[in-house]
Amino acid sequence: MGRRHAKGAAIAALLVVLATACSGSSTPNATKSTVGQFVSPSPTPKPSEDDRARAIVLSDADFPTGWQGTPHSDDPTEKEFERRLKACSGTAVNVGSTTDVFGDDFDMSQASVGSEVQFYRSAALVRADMATINNSRVLTCVRNLLTEQLKAELAKQGAQGATVRSVSLARFAIPRYADGSAALRLTATVSGAGRTFRFYQDVLVARKGRIEATASFFDLGGVFPSALERSLFAKLAARLVADGGA
Repeated sequence: MGRRHAKGAAIAALLVVLATACSGSSTPNATKSTVGQFVSPSPTPKPSEDDRARAIVLSDADFPTGWQGTPHSDDPTEKEFERRLKACSGTAVNVGSTTDVFGDDFDMSQASVGSEVQFYRSAALVRADMATINNSRVLTCVRNLLTEQLKAELAKQGAQGATVRSVSLARFAIPRYADGSAALRLTATVSGAGRTFRFYQDVLVARKGRIEATASFFDLGGVFPSALERSLFAKLAARLVADGGA
């Protein structure tokens, strides 16, 4: 699981720029050529995994008016979470990952959306990573670690008297996307100062060839709007399929 195309539009634009640059640089050679001389065109460079991943992740154009995107910033606790998850479950995640790209984080009011694309050395490694979603031991460890993290965050924020009443993590059904897809829903209930707050986060994952794409949808007080969630993930998955995953 992530820690949250002919070619996509961004890659197509990149190829146009590269093609233009190549044709521009070859012009002097063309003027020097003689009749009957053949000048082979320069091969178009293949886009890197980073470029391909950035063409798949969610972008401003995918969202309705009102959503604001900001560059994703790495959370230093992610690596520690992975280390503890491996120790708890005996299962390593993200094994064989060669590229890991996060899209911008998008927010509106109390809701937020993030996306991530990872390349692996082989399609078999992607299948193995997605299989952790069906591993009950892994899910139990994730729930326990998330509960500890939430308690620690409340203490750090000085939320006196706040208590974590419950944390649940369960699979839920979504349509099939690409070569396979799965979804998890995290629900956490926190009480304090005479009030009760409920947090929801859905994590949807799809795979194609060597690529795994993940989107996370967070909201406070209720589940993230399902129609927008489906629409955004369908756009992400469509670009994943179009890439081909080779």
